[in-house]
Amino acid sequence: MNKLTENFTLEEMERSSVAAARGIDNHAPHCAVSNLQRLCQSVLQPLRDWYGAPVIVTSGYRSRMVNSLVGGSSRSYHVLGRAADIVPVETIGRGAILRSWYLYIKDHLPYRELLLESGKDGGEWIHVAM
Repeated sequence: MNKLTENFTLEEMERSSVAAARGIDNHAPHCAVSNLQRLCQSVLQPLRDWYGAPVIVTSGYRSRMVNSLVGGSSRSYHVLGRAADIVPVETIGRGAILRSWYLYIKDHLPYRELLLESGKDGGEWIHVAM
């Protein structure tokens, strides 16, 4: 297991149900691994330390093929290993937790993109990129 920080691994940053279902290699190249480590060290680990509970990465690195299959932008920071979509473990009160995370990141951590997003199914998550 390749640890990027105390609580985040390369494996979880590369995990993709789309890649697994379609047999697509979603391993990050070396330059993307460096970016993933910087993202974890500068944003995800400090957020987890502040929050005091796990931060779940639902989408980290995406190969160009995976990014295309999920409808991601051709200029997505996910392809460079510079973005993650995150949610809390808790499902009850998730919206309020995400809003508190959004404000914490906005006020205390470095980012290039910070979005509180929602899907057609009503699910919410934070997209953060460096």
